[in-house]
Amino acid sequence: MLGPLDTAPGDARATLRLALKVWGLPQLTEDVDTITSELVTNAVIASRDKAPEGAEPVAVTLRATVESGELRIRVWDPDPTPPPGEALPGDDAESGRGLFIVNALSSRWGWYPAPNGGKFVWSALSLDTLPPDD
Repeated sequence: MLGPLDTAPGDARATLRLALKVWGLPQLTEDVDTITSELVTNAVIASRDKAPEGAEPVAVTLRATVESGELRIRVWDPDPTPPPGEALPGDDAESGRGLFIVNALSSRWGWYPAPNGGKFVWSALSLDTLPPDD
């Protein structure tokens, strides 16, 4: 769990860097750092935006697993609204490109409603095409 703070993306990256090292997957660090930053930043913003006036935003959840030949990163936030659509933001837009980056770096990604509210946004990176660790 991560507090909905500006430091949450950095904390998430540090946690996953350690996990990648333990799992013998340090070659994924750069892509995982970028994907994690985007997903956690979006979740923190959603948590802040969804909090009722005068109430504290709720914590977001980060989970990473290695299963079925993939590294899967999943982030929960309290907003059930789907992530933005497929339209690329305009050249002058100050935000809105993060999921395009996630799409470019992931084998696949998506979202689904959480059973108790909110949503999960996830990314998967295939382990089948990894170069050997040097």
